[in-house]
Amino acid sequence: MDEQKAEDLEYDIEGLHFIMSSDDFNKYGDIVIEDTGYGFKVGPENAQDDGGCGGGCSGCGQ
Repeated sequence: MDEQKAEDLEYDIEGLHFIMSSDDFNKYGDIVIEDTGYGFKVGPENAQDDGGCGGGCSGCGQ
């Protein structure tokens, strides 16, 4: 989080103003902001959802 720069991209969606660096957009593409009911989940639109279990936990039975 910092001050807006001249090269930043700007979006106005339903009365909310969003700013994203052009470098981040080139790296990640469009970003999705999802209200989870407990906070917000922010990530690239094309991110693959692994179901929350990357195989490193022993509590999921796998």
